[in-house]
This record gives sequence, structure tokens and C-alpha cells, in this order.
Amino acid sequence: MASVARMCCCGDGFAKWFSLPAADSPPFCQTVLELASALERLEAQVSSNEKQGIASPQNPESLKAKRASAAALETLGCLNCPASPDDGLDSLSDALGLILQEATLAAALAASHWNFSLDDAFKRASEKVRGRTPYMPAWGDGSAAQSLEQAQAHWKAAKAREKAGHGVDQISWKNTPCQRKLSGKLLLVWVVHELTSTGRCPWTDTMQAAELLKYFQEECTEAEEEMRILRDGAARKQSDLKPAALLSELGDIFFSFLMALFIIRRDFQLEPARIIERLTH
Repeated sequence: MASVARMCCCGDGFAKWFSLPAADSPPFCQTVLELASALERLEAQVSSNEKQGIASPQNPESLKAKRASAAALETLGCLNCPASPDDGLDSLSDALGLILQEATLAAALAASHWNFSLDDAFKRASEKVRGRTPYMPAWGDGSAAQSLEQAQAHWKAAKAREKAGHGVDQISWKNTPCQRKLSGKLLLVWVVHELTSTGRCPWTDTMQAAELLKYFQEECTEAEEEMRILRDGAARKQSDLKPAALLSELGDIFFSFLMALFIIRRDFQLEPARIIERLTH
């Protein structure tokens, strides 16, 4: 068995998190591997601290990440001004780190409380996004999207099919068997990296980090509502409670945040993995 890290000529440190047959692997770059590995380390660190008096995920207010994102939005506004402060990027990095830490904490606690794998939330998001972007070269079905409007039309059509009960469109790369062996974090980071690489998606080429952080806030609100539904159902002793909707909303939270991170990387040359390393060291 060859590790993804060795196949990509990256350091052996990645092999702890990602190992699969090299022949089945999409071409992950070092940026993707570093960020996915950093996310794994952050979740492991957060999980090891769960018993230190942290608030229960039964309380929707535990999603402090939504409030923390306000600081990042304010800093982004300053960076877009001609006379931005010299320490603006450090302030932005600190704000983004706090958002991710709070989001990971709430999500890990929710996964533990309602008995699902947090990694499945990342995997679910990667599947949903790929299904809504069939024009992407890395996993598409040959569809085309030459404009922002065409890309949005694909997204809306796939989303409508999902809401109609048809499930997520199953679109992946050619070596589909390897998908089941990969970390959900690695899959989602790879998907976001592809989407935000210049010239590959006409929609994301036009996106700004501030709008992604606002989407992130909206997704936090939706996750809070799913937690409330589960909490209220448990109080009524319902026996058919399922966390699938919460799992999906958590995946959307991390997708929105990772999109913001990579767009910040594009616009301000701030490496996402460095932000997480400040939290885990």
C-alpha cells in the first residue's frame, strides 16, 4: 500500500491521516494534503478536550462560530481599504482561527452526542457540491458552464432534484472506488481547492470571501435549528430521531468556511494550513 503523501512527493507526516492505493488516487497537491491533515489534527485536539467542561451541543447557542465570524468580516472590510493596517492579515488569521475552532468544537460535540461521524459531514458536503458542479474537469460529466449564469443554473437544478427527493447526483472522478477509502476532510478540501483555482469555475472566480462568510453565518443558523429539532424531539422521547439533516448542515458550514479560506488565499496570499497550525501548536 502506498500513501497519498508519498505518491504526491510530500512529507511522510501526511501518511498518518491518509493511506490508500496510489493507483486509485486523484492528484492531490501539497496544499490540499496540508490543510486536510491540519483539519484532522484540529478535530483530534478538540475531541481530546471534550471532557473539560465544554457546553453541551444540545444548546444551539454553542455555535459561537457564527458570532466569531463578525470579527473576520470586519477585518476583511479593513483589508479592502486603501489604508489597511499592517497587522491586518494577522488579525484576520486570528479571527478565522477562532471561527474554525468554535465550529469544529460544536460539530465534534454534536457528532458525539447524536452518534455520527463528523468526517461523514465533510464527505456529504463533497458529494453534494460535486453533484451540483458537473462542469468541473476533475469530476464532471462533460457538462459545460462558460458563464456565471450557467454555473448557477447547474447548481440550482441539482439542488431542486435533491429537494424533490432524488438524492445527490452521483458525480465523481474516473477512479470512483477510491472515494470510499478517503477521508471526508481530504475530499472536501480537494473539491474546494479545485473550485477556487483560477479559471476552473466561472462562479467561484467572481466570489469574495465576505459573501462566503455570510453564507457561513446562514448555515450556522440552519444547523442551530436542526440541533433544536433534535433536542426537542429527545425531550418528547421520540424514537425515530435521525441526525441526517444536521450532518448535512454541518457539512455546509465547513464547505462555506473552506471556500472563504481558499478565496482569502487567492486574494491575500494567506495559507489556510498556517491558520490551523496556530491553533494546534
